[in-house]
Amino acid sequence: MKLKLFLLEPAVIAVFAFIIYSNTLNHQYALDDSMVITENRFTKKGLGGLKDIFTTDSFEGFFKQKKELVQGGRYRPLSIATFAVEYHFFGLKPSLSHFINIIFYGLTGIMVWLVLKKLILGIGENHYLKLFPFIAAMLFIFHPVHTEVVANIKGRDEILALLFSLGALNVALKFSGKNNIMVFVLMAAGFFLALLSKENAVTFMVYIPLVLVLVKDVKPNKGLVVFFALSVVFALWFLIRIKAAGGLKHLDSAELMNNPFLHATVSQKYATIVHTLGIYIKLLFFPHPLTFDYYPYHISLQQWNFLNIIILLVYLALLAWLVFLLKYTSKNKTFSLVFFAMVVFLGSLFLVSNIPFDMGTFMNERFLYFPSLGFCIVIAWLILKIAANFKNPAKVSVAILLVFLLPFGAKTMHRNRAWKNNTTLFTTDVITSSNSAKSNCSTGGVIYENTVKLANRTEKMTELKRASGYLQRALQIHPEYADAWRLLGNVNHEMENYTEAIGNYLKVFETMPDDAVAWQNTDVTLSKFNSADEKIAVYEKLHKIKPLRFETNYQLGNLYGKHKNNLPKAVYYLEMAVKIDPQSFEANKDLGVAYGISGQFQKSADYLNKALILNPGDADTYFNLGITYYNLKDTGKANEYFQKGKELKTSDNE
Repeated sequence: MKLKLFLLEPAVIAVFAFIIYSNTLNHQYALDDSMVITENRFTKKGLGGLKDIFTTDSFEGFFKQKKELVQGGRYRPLSIATFAVEYHFFGLKPSLSHFINIIFYGLTGIMVWLVLKKLILGIGENHYLKLFPFIAAMLFIFHPVHTEVVANIKGRDEILALLFSLGALNVALKFSGKNNIMVFVLMAAGFFLALLSKENAVTFMVYIPLVLVLVKDVKPNKGLVVFFALSVVFALWFLIRIKAAGGLKHLDSAELMNNPFLHATVSQKYATIVHTLGIYIKLLFFPHPLTFDYYPYHISLQQWNFLNIIILLVYLALLAWLVFLLKYTSKNKTFSLVFFAMVVFLGSLFLVSNIPFDMGTFMNERFLYFPSLGFCIVIAWLILKIAANFKNPAKVSVAILLVFLLPFGAKTMHRNRAWKNNTTLFTTDVITSSNSAKSNCSTGGVIYENTVKLANRTEKMTELKRASGYLQRALQIHPEYADAWRLLGNVNHEMENYTEAIGNYLKVFETMPDDAVAWQNTDVTLSKFNSADEKIAVYEKLHKIKPLRFETNYQLGNLYGKHKNNLPKAVYYLEMAVKIDPQSFEANKDLGVAYGISGQFQKSADYLNKALILNPGDADTYFNLGITYYNLKDTGKANEYFQKGKELKTSDNE
């Protein structure tokens, strides 16, 4: 009977975790899932990509090169490895990935319950704290601020990091006070797996020994031994991380989307940080509205106004409370539980606050995943503290709990709908984050992508205009936003506004002169121009931006030769093209023709012969060589090439 009662609470936690996230099972991939799954070359190697996943930066599989977009890079191989295993056996199955996320999330809720169950041992099983683990775990499972972590498949890194961190703590609590080597082996393994999931698990290197000493009365010297053991694990992980992704060197990005404080003064930066810390507290108590996007300028750069000073004072008061709790932990063990919760909340939040490291954005809801554990523990403690004043504290505590769970559950299930796919997510959140360049750019981009499916031209043009509106709004917010300029160029191309499209792509090159996609799109758009003069004018501008680009030189050589009869310029640009790409058949052939027309027959023969080596089946090259050798007074060779050209032409016609 006792066993059944013991299993009832974790079963309820797991069931409700599944219920409130069950409406994500039919969802597709969204947001950053492309970076770790659908467009990640290592993931799509399946088991064969595991070595690369564990030995490179976590962005490298997507970008196909090491790109330091944010400070210190990213090294989170474990979650990506799970995606690779899924892909190897099942291919791209978003429903399976969502299901696995829910399972891991439910296990995390159970692990919260297990850890807290062990923490209250010795404080009093018959005390009002008996319901404490269950209430805290249910608050954690239901909290809507976790929707980004669970409903977005990529959020598995957060889930695994906390799951394994709590697993390490659970082992430490189970063996606390015992000299058992297994405590170090299992605890170290759990902590190492947590670090491989996400870097913020490092906080448990402090939390675990702190809990053992303050809550479980483990002697301080043994706490130091545990801290040392975890430090060794951290050092090992850090060495692996440095080799794979590099160290935590400072990175000053010139792109606002990777450096939200780019245009902020020092005062504005810290006022904005404090303001976001206030929003975090607000979201924990009142999680509405929720959005994936806190990029500039969904939150505007702040000044030190009355509100932000109040927020700062609130956090100073929380720190003062932490000191108070520490002072009385030895007298009242329930204070030690709250102290642990406050350390988790403040410590984990500090790590992602933009104070110790630049996070690449003002804030994110997923950054609350670790800190929210501390919040849920404190709220559970307060619920039970209030309920203890009534005749039936169990019923009262459950009643108060429902006051939280009913709206939290409804909000979670409603918010899950937004994560169905990119179209739903972006068009939903752009309403909330209307002042964000990223949201407007993402919405314009996804609308543009969806126009490919439209057969009706009127409908297509309407949607393209809608996409253009969002992209122009993004550029009002962030005028140097290369992604938005590129997408606007694509939209204008589809609308046949070719001149405007070229202007958009030129804006991309102002900040990203090596943007391969924009260069390719520029060439495609220029092919739609009828005027050779207009093409030349644009390509001359492009040549100033990137003088050693093959396609620009080749096109200028062709345009000057075939349309302007300017042989010196044609030869100049074609020679550049051949230097850049000596293996280009077209460039060698056209340069040979240009030399022939200008009367430099030996050079013409040299380049045409090289072109023939590159493409021995081209009839025109044989004819051109025939003419060239005829002018070189070598009629034997001339006739030989003429004959070969005729044979190829006849063969082609047949």
